[in-house]
Amino acid sequence: MALNLKIKTLFLIVTIQFLHLTSANATNNLAIKLDVTDQAQGILNKMKTVAGLPQQTHKFHCTVGFIEGIQSTEAKTLAEKIQAKLQSQLPNPIEFDVNAITRPFNSNIIGLVPTVESRNKLIEFNKIVANVVKEITQGRYTLNAFTSTNYVPHISLANVAVANPDKALATFNQDLQTMKANKKGRFFLKLGTVSHTVMTVKK
Repeated sequence: MALNLKIKTLFLIVTIQFLHLTSANATNNLAIKLDVTDQAQGILNKMKTVAGLPQQTHKFHCTVGFIEGIQSTEAKTLAEKIQAKLQSQLPNPIEFDVNAITRPFNSNIIGLVPTVESRNKLIEFNKIVANVVKEITQGRYTLNAFTSTNYVPHISLANVAVANPDKALATFNQDLQTMKANKKGRFFLKLGTVSHTVMTVKK
């Protein structure tokens, strides 16, 4: 009887230690984003409807930073601090002037690509993001390669398999040209709200 109790107690201790160790080693990824306005959300969803695609409920955005491997115990706190600090350094919205709609990574992703001027503004903000992350995490975390040295500003519009002819892409671009014609050759979206998404890393 006493032996069984000791075995059960030992098993319980080992289980608790294992769960604690697993939790301590769990990590998250963090996406830092600039969200479009409600008005822009409506415009982009209308474009998706015209292309025969379902509307998007979560905000369209431009990712300005991505951090990998953050300890789960501190991910939420760091994310909120980074977001608040960046929002304070964004007194006015950044205008995302749309140059074209393409497949920026030659993949299923169809995205809005900015003009050179807008791209440069986003790259400058991306550098601010990198410095804020370094400051708040005291250098323990940095942006990954895709949002630092290889940063390509864009707004993902849809995830559609590549086809020939590429009807979805053609429809989006036709719609874009119509909107540009109605706005004296310019179509832009405002990015004024910093947000974040914490993602669990699947083992």
